[in-house]
Amino acid sequence: MPISVPFAQSPQNQTSGVEVIISNLEHFERNAILQTQYADNFWPQVVPQDAIDTTVPRGALFASRPKMDKRGRGEFMANGVENAPTVSISMNKISLKIQRGGVDSELSIFDADRWEKGWAMNVGNLLIETQMFAYEKHREATVFFGDADVDMTGWLQAEGVAVTNAVNGAGGSPLWINKTPLEIVFDLNSALTDVWAGTLQKFLPNVVYLPTAQFSLIVAQLLAAPANVSIFNYIKPIIFIAIAAKEMY
Repeated sequence: MPISVPFAQSPQNQTSGVEVIISNLEHFERNAILQTQYADNFWPQVVPQDAIDTTVPRGALFASRPKMDKRGRGEFMANGVENAPTVSISMNKISLKIQRGGVDSELSIFDADRWEKGWAMNVGNLLIETQMFAYEKHREATVFFGDADVDMTGWLQAEGVAVTNAVNGAGGSPLWINKTPLEIVFDLNSALTDVWAGTLQKFLPNVVYLPTAQFSLIVAQLLAAPANVSIFNYIKPIIFIAIAAKEMY
C-alpha cells in the first residue's frame, strides 16, 4: 500500500518518511493478524466442471460411467452375392473406486478462551474454514499426484497416457536450460503434434502446463531475427500456457 508522507513548511513540523513507516507498521501489528499465504487451488482449472460427477450417492464404493465402441467397416460387394459387411456396437462401463475423506480439528477450552477474549473472534468458524481449506488442499494434491495408499492415480500419472521424453539438443542435453530457442519451440510443437496425431486428429491441445522455471525461461529467451521476440510471445497466439496454479498472461 503506498504511504503518503506530508511535509510542513517549517522543519520543526516536518514528518519524516521513516517515522510514517514505523507508525504504520506499529498500527498494523497491533490491529491485524498476519496470515500465511498459500497458493491458489489449481485443480478446478484442470478438471472441467461438467466432468465432475455430483450424482454419486453417499456410501457408494464405486462410480461408473457407460462406455460405447462402434466396430465394423465398409467393403465392396462381390457381383451377384449378398455379402454386405456388418457393424456392431459394444457397451461397457468404466468403474472408479471411491474413497472417503475427512478433516478433524481440536481445540482446548483454554485456547478457545484466549482466542475469544484476546481477538474477539469466533474460533469455531475459523476452525471450520480451516477444515474446508485443508480438504481442498488434499483434493488438489490427489488430483495432480494421486495417493498410492488408496490406489489412486493422479492426473500427472494417468494410465493410458503415453510419456514422451524430450530429445537431446545440439548441446547433448534434453533440458531447456541447455537448449536453443528453436529447439525449445520444436519440443513444444512435438508435444502438441503427438497428442493431435495420437488421437486421430480428434483433439488438438490448447493448454500447455509448465513448471515455473521452464515458464520463466521461455519468457526470457529470445528467438533470433527476424522474429526477435521471446519464445512465449511467439507461441502465445497458438497455445495458452498455465503454471503453478495461476493462469499466465
